[in-house]
Amino acid sequence: MKMSYDITPKQNIDKELIRLAGYHAYENIRLDSEIKINNSIYRTVDTSYFIDTLNPTGLDALTVQNLDTGEYIVVYQGSSQIKEDWLETNTKLLSNLEPAQFVAAQDYFDSIEETFGEVSYVTGNSLAGALANSVAVRNPHVKSVTINPAMLPGGIIDPDKDYPNIVNYYSSYDFLTITQQVIGKDDRIPGKKHLIYNGVPVMDMIGSNHKGYKVNDKGEFVYEIGVEGKPGHGQIHIGADDHILSSFFTGETLTSLSGPSEPVNISTEHLKMLADGIKNQVESRLNHSHEYLINAKEIVQHEHEELDYRIRNLQGNFLSMIDDLSGEPFLKGVSNKTQCNRTINLVEDKLLAAENKCSRLNSVIDFTPLSRLKDLFFDFEDNFNQFSNGIQEINTVIIPDIFTDRGNQFMDAIVEELNAHLEIVVDNKEKVLDQAGHYRAQVQEMANAFEKKDEELSEQIAMKTSIDTSAHSGYQARKFKMNESPYVEITIIKLKQELVDNVYQNLKSIATTFLVPLLVAIEGILISMSLIIKGLISLAEPGKFVLGVSLHFSDIDKDGVKLAVDLAVLKLEELLEVINGLRDGVGSLIFRLPTMIDQFKPYIDSAIFSISRFSDVRLYHLAAYTVVYEMQILFDDIINQLSHNQGKSIKGALETSKSLQINFKKLENQIERAVF
Repeated sequence: MKMSYDITPKQNIDKELIRLAGYHAYENIRLDSEIKINNSIYRTVDTSYFIDTLNPTGLDALTVQNLDTGEYIVVYQGSSQIKEDWLETNTKLLSNLEPAQFVAAQDYFDSIEETFGEVSYVTGNSLAGALANSVAVRNPHVKSVTINPAMLPGGIIDPDKDYPNIVNYYSSYDFLTITQQVIGKDDRIPGKKHLIYNGVPVMDMIGSNHKGYKVNDKGEFVYEIGVEGKPGHGQIHIGADDHILSSFFTGETLTSLSGPSEPVNISTEHLKMLADGIKNQVESRLNHSHEYLINAKEIVQHEHEELDYRIRNLQGNFLSMIDDLSGEPFLKGVSNKTQCNRTINLVEDKLLAAENKCSRLNSVIDFTPLSRLKDLFFDFEDNFNQFSNGIQEINTVIIPDIFTDRGNQFMDAIVEELNAHLEIVVDNKEKVLDQAGHYRAQVQEMANAFEKKDEELSEQIAMKTSIDTSAHSGYQARKFKMNESPYVEITIIKLKQELVDNVYQNLKSIATTFLVPLLVAIEGILISMSLIIKGLISLAEPGKFVLGVSLHFSDIDKDGVKLAVDLAVLKLEELLEVINGLRDGVGSLIFRLPTMIDQFKPYIDSAIFSISRFSDVRLYHLAAYTVVYEMQILFDDIINQLSHNQGKSIKGALETSKSLQINFKKLENQIERAVF
């Protein structure tokens, strides 16, 4: 590759244009207002808002001037009006019809150029991105920079043209650009397309991910996690322009697919820019990444402190769900030994009362089936106790045991393993941060050596002495060895899911092979008892007629016998009511228990690690992962640039760059295991 000697470090203005498009465009900034972005100041020189103009097309736009360069920038605003923007413009983008708002965007651009002179840039987000791109398609002298643009209507783009004056940035979590790619319409977005990793994958951030910005009360582009003062509270930096990477040597945009920047002949100025870039972009963002990991670790440690509560809560939920299954008051609290005994005693008391009343009539009515009822009761008592004990076994032994990892001797399997992994990751992150600081010092020493050599060369040229062009910094780079982590060997999400699935399958197996068969046996016993009781009642009812009419008793005796039969029937009916109630409840348990185990699965998931807090930990890890991933893109470019230059000190910096890149890759792998 041919080396360029005339490229000097420069600011990537795309970052400022993206912030104008995704944030300031929606503020309805008034005329003559100043906007400060990084080190640049922009003044609003023209506005055309629908709220002011009532433009029938719904166009919203403003024009700003960069006070440092004098350049004019037209900023289009994304969809705001339901009728004009959504119903009359966005819905037509799939067709070949050009909506009126596109014509209005071109007219506004023309009027600005007539008033102020040549416009250097147009920019916009969403529908406004499409407006900006349509203007740039028709005006090759202007550069369009957009974030998450909508597609252009059919017929505007020439498929044979590359449109080098158009650059589009796609946010990784943007619904619009993803949808346009899925439906095969991405070819209606002209120019270059760069993927950036801003935003967070959270449902209530869909709009902010699309615009590229969400601002808090302090004017910071951050996503807040947790509650202030609570463990793990913090912020993730999500501003789109923060995630636009540019070469420290040329200012070119860098992405994972862009390839390295054009090689340059490294000068003192390049090295100073590199040192500043390491400090302001690498070290500062690594500090953010470090904060993310520390916050994640706080959440994990707090979760471990809550282990006893999580166990008790899961046990309580399990018993509550069991209690609610049958809908039968007699079975409420079946897992509780006291309540279990109450239910058994209730059946026994009703049985004894019926037996007592029936035994007095054995001489005239055959109540011998009562003895069979007693045998069935003992079977019921035995099986019912086994079922209750089984529930207790699950609740007091199996549920607490699901948290245990005997291999690692963890009492809180997922939480402790993640914490042990994080200990190593945080330590490695500190090493990388320390190494980046040493690297900056090394580059600064190189810059000083280059500057000193330039001065010496000037003196040698002036004095016409022999010229020595070599520059030596004398800096000795340190070696930084990363620690390996034996934990979370598969990703934490898979690890957690495997544990949840194993626990769920274990409970399902216990339910289907032990609990349900017990319930089926209990139901069979209760059905048999019910049939016997109904048979006894059917014997007693004719007995009243036989005793009262056919037998030779006095009227007083007849009345007494009929009363005795009535009392016996009453007690049998009371017993039958209890038996039938229990049978219905047990039937519900048989039918609903498998479904209840299915419904219990999310509770297992949340108990192993709170679902919301686990999500927060994952978001922090994802943010830290993104930083480290982006650092590798930057260092690919640094390594490429240094490898095209000669000199002992540059070779030393090149070796340090490669060492840092290796450590970034190791760190990326370790963080990744706690994300995906």
